[in-house]
This record gives sequence, C-alpha cells and structure tokens, in this order.
Amino acid sequence: MAMENLSIAQHQDTLWYAHTRGGNYKLKVRQIDVGDFVFFQRQSNDTLDISSSHIILKIKAIKPSGVLELQGADERTIWDHSKNCAPCHLLNLDPTIIMLTWTPPFDYLCQSMSEDI
Repeated sequence: MAMENLSIAQHQDTLWYAHTRGGNYKLKVRQIDVGDFVFFQRQSNDTLDISSSHIILKIKAIKPSGVLELQGADERTIWDHSKNCAPCHLLNLDPTIIMLTWTPPFDYLCQSMSEDI
C-alpha cells in the first residue's frame, strides 16, 4: 500500500512539473491596494518557538520596494515587507473592532504573497 501511494504521488509530481514547465502556466498575481486588509505574521525572535500569531491589519501605504505601512484598529502603524502578509478575504470584517486580539481559526487557509514579489 505504501509503494502504491508513493507511485501515485510520483505521478502527480510529474504531471505538476510538466504543467508548470510547459509554457502555458501563468503565475497568479495578487493585487493589494491601500485600504485592503491583510493577515500579518509576526516573526519570532526565538527559533525554537513554533507558534505563530496572525493579526489582521489595514494597509495605509505601499512603497515600490514592497514594504507596507500597516495600521491596526488602535491606530498604531508598523512597516513590514509584503512577504510577511497575505490577503484577508473575510466578508464580515468590521474595521472598528480591535483586530490585534483576534486570531483566525487554525484551519483557515491563508495564501502566501511571496510569489508576487
């Protein structure tokens, strides 16, 4: 059974490689604008700390280098690169609530923006 699963995974990897290298594959470009909300992942100071905390912040400014000015509900701002952010597509997001204390559910799927840079 393990050999069969390995064979299936190898075939899927072969198909994916052929699809991405065949010339018809277009990379998805995610556009973020001023006023959009993003998930921000804080970088841990401790390499042994595997917990990650995601907070939702609003984009106030975007520099050409990819650095974002992010603002929380408490009006404080931080500057960080867009590779540490992912678009937030929550429909029921209220910009008046304090977003620094809200954490997304564990199974909420986020999209990385590292390929846009």
